[in-house]
Amino acid sequence: MEYEIQLIEKTPVRLPPYRLSPPKMQYLREHIKSLLKDGVIEPSLSNYSSPVFLMPKPGGAYRAVVDFRMLNKRNSIESVPLPDVHSAFHLFTKAKYFTTLDLNQAYYQIPLAKASKPLTAFCTDWNLYQYTRVPFGLATGAQVLSRLLDRVFQDTKFEFVYHYSDDVVIYSERFE
Repeated sequence: MEYEIQLIEKTPVRLPPYRLSPPKMQYLREHIKSLLKDGVIEPSLSNYSSPVFLMPKPGGAYRAVVDFRMLNKRNSIESVPLPDVHSAFHLFTKAKYFTTLDLNQAYYQIPLAKASKPLTAFCTDWNLYQYTRVPFGLATGAQVLSRLLDRVFQDTKFEFVYHYSDDVVIYSERFE
């Protein structure tokens, strides 16, 4: 499954990079090296450009976030129903055993279609990169992941499997 971004407005997003302090810039360089090594991003020649910034995480680390707000305004939102966490409680009423799985970096498991990669371009002070996988921050990311998980768990969804965002809960009345 490849995901293709559908735009309702074709005017390219062109924003300059956000300024970062030298320590944050070094952190971002290391993070980008890791994403390049893992094949999640690649250098870009796109005419699109969204800025990236760092959000603090507990423990002193950072999460790199691309500011896709302008791209998201141009993105056609999909009609994929997202799970409602409140409905999960109705499904769990008879369950006695639970297993929870956190799908670490789940969006990065979904490849982008070739034509969509340049749309995800982000800029730093030193280069332009684009995603090869669905990036965090894309407005349709949750719908894309939900559609994929619906395919994977099709016959078992709501029988003994429930997913919400990148969390999967396996529930049962019996241990077997």
